[in-house]
Amino acid sequence: MSSIISTFDAVAGGYDSPNMRFFPFAADLLAAKAKIFGRQKILDVAAGTGMVSIAAAQMASTGRVMAIDLSAGMLAKAEVNCRKMALTNIDYFEMDGQDVEFKRNYFDHVLCGFGLFFFSDIQKGLLSWKRVMKPGAKVGFSSFLPSSFSPMAELFITRLQAYGYAKDFEVAQKLDSVEKCEQTLSSAGFENIQISQQSMGYHIATGRDWWDVVWNTALRSLLDNLSDDELERFQVEHMAEVEALAVADGIYLPVDVLFSFAEKPD
Repeated sequence: MSSIISTFDAVAGGYDSPNMRFFPFAADLLAAKAKIFGRQKILDVAAGTGMVSIAAAQMASTGRVMAIDLSAGMLAKAEVNCRKMALTNIDYFEMDGQDVEFKRNYFDHVLCGFGLFFFSDIQKGLLSWKRVMKPGAKVGFSSFLPSSFSPMAELFITRLQAYGYAKDFEVAQKLDSVEKCEQTLSSAGFENIQISQQSMGYHIATGRDWWDVVWNTALRSLLDNLSDDELERFQVEHMAEVEALAVADGIYLPVDVLFSFAEKPD
């Protein structure tokens, strides 16, 4: 758990980079699909820099958003972003999303943008969320399909393995299909499961823009074992192979997202 916290503390400063604009795009869509309104109470789990929280708070203008994350660095950035948007209906708490500390039957929505697959025990997390949800309340989360970031991610992993580090970004694979998401929600006792897919890709200009994605997301954690010299060499080599993918419009960054929703039984 401490390694995840340190990773997200490290990337907090660059997490809002325009090269990762799929994060705010997906946050807005997650909140819109939840159909938030009025005085509702929303829990944003693994809130990061507050993208889902801000979208939800704007929709629930007379409601309240509780944003929780284990990373103090992320929450500090989220509070800055909240002030920039002049929002006063978001509260931030350093809290474990696998064991939320709110009262039973309290929230109208529990949302989580690209965070649930990092949980060591997803079922424990979902059951904890369900406890604090009102009967009939909605849960919603986003996750990546395997086609996201391809072929850049495969090139990244292959080159990392060539350096003697046989790692992979396995956490995202926990919720990378409709079937896995359905089974996960069903096993936790949710009903009326609805899952949709959205392509949210775009072009980036250079290999350095892709490196910005690597360095300011959880992918950075896979580089921890490289020495400073290895990291410098790896960066140059990897950016060059990504540059080779460029076409007239730049380098296409595919981001294919699953939006999974369900309800707590009445």
